[in-house]
Amino acid sequence: MDSCPYCGFTGITDEHNEEIYEGHIVEAEYIEDNKKYIGKVIFKDGCFRLNIEEGFVPIFDDEYSSHIRNLKIIGNIFENPELMEEKNE
Repeated sequence: MDSCPYCGFTGITDEHNEEIYEGHIVEAEYIEDNKKYIGKVIFKDGCFRLNIEEGFVPIFDDEYSSHIRNLKIIGNIFENPELMEEKNE
């Protein structure tokens, strides 16, 4: 995703130091169950969240507040919508 004027920067980078924006599809480990999930980054109710199967998980740049770790960008909803379709099959 070279440029998306409508996608907000989360203020967070992934494990490869790539900036994470709204619309990215991210793989992340959920701390509650130590499982990896794939979800899209959205902005909802005043904060950025990762939309996963179980619902929405807030994304914070704070290891004490965040419920996810080991974020890795695997695509975005504009160029790789099939990643979300595969997840939901």
